[in-house]
Amino acid sequence: MCRADALGKLGVSYAIGMVIGPFIGGLITKNYGEQSAAFFAAFFSCLSIILAFSFIPGNTKAMSKEEKPAADDTIQTENTEKKDGGVFSVKKILHLLKIPTVFFLIVVKVITGIPFGIFQSMFSLVSMEFFKLEPQQNGFVMSYVGGLSIIVQGLIVGVLSRRFSEAVLLRSSICVIALAYALLYVVTDIYQFCVVIIPMVVGGTTLNVITTSAMTKSVVIKETGAVLGLSMATNSLIRTVSPTLGSIMYKHYGWPSFGLLGLVVNAAVAVFLFIHGKETF
Repeated sequence: MCRADALGKLGVSYAIGMVIGPFIGGLITKNYGEQSAAFFAAFFSCLSIILAFSFIPGNTKAMSKEEKPAADDTIQTENTEKKDGGVFSVKKILHLLKIPTVFFLIVVKVITGIPFGIFQSMFSLVSMEFFKLEPQQNGFVMSYVGGLSIIVQGLIVGVLSRRFSEAVLLRSSICVIALAYALLYVVTDIYQFCVVIIPMVVGGTTLNVITTSAMTKSVVIKETGAVLGLSMATNSLIRTVSPTLGSIMYKHYGWPSFGLLGLVVNAAVAVFLFIHGKETF
C-alpha cells in the first residue's frame, strides 16, 4: 500500500465522525436544544482523551536491530531534544521549513486552504440564511459531505495515487477545486450545492492527502511526526483566521464572494504550478 493510500484510509476515521456527528447533533439540537448538543460534544471529547491515553502506545513502531541506536546515541538524542525544546520547538519548525519541498507544500496548503476555511466556517450561517435549512437538515448536509469524504479517502485517493505521480495529482486537484468554486459562484439552492460539493470534496481531499504524503517523504523517519504536526498546525492556523475573514466577506459581498475568492486563488496557484511547479516539487 502506497503512503498516500494509507494516509487516505487513515483519514476515513475523521470522515466517519463528520457523517455521524452532524446527524446526531442535528437531532439533539432539534429535540433537546443547543446546550444539550454542546454537552454531548464535550462528553465525547473527554471520552476520546481517555481512550487515547488508554490504548495508544508510546512507540507505534518496533525498530529493527539495525535501526536501534546505541546507548550513547540514545542519551545524546534525548539531550538534544531537551535542548531544542522537544515537540514544541521553534527551532525544529524552522528546520522543517528550510526544506524546500516542505516549505513549498505548506505555502500551497495555506493559500488554497484559506478559501475553503472561509467557506467551511461560514456554511452553517449560510445554510440557515441563504438556503433556509433547519438545524437537522444542516446536519444531513454535513453528513452527506462526510460520506463523500469517506468514499474519496477510502477508495478514490488510493486508485489515483497508484496511477499518477504526486506532482500530477497536486496540479490536477487544484484545477478541480478551482472548477468547483466557479460552479459554487452560481449556486442558488441546496440541491445545486449538493452536486457542486462533489468535485470540491474530491479535489480538496486529494490535495490534503497528497501534500501530507509528499511532506513525510521529504524528511527523515524521525522527523515524520514533526512534519505531520506542522501540517495539522497549518490547518489550525487557517481555521483561526477564516471565520473573521468569512464574516466580513459575507456581510459586505454575500454568499457568491466565497466562490469567486476560491476560483481566483486556486486558479492562480494552478497556473503557478504548471509554470514553475516542476522546479519546486
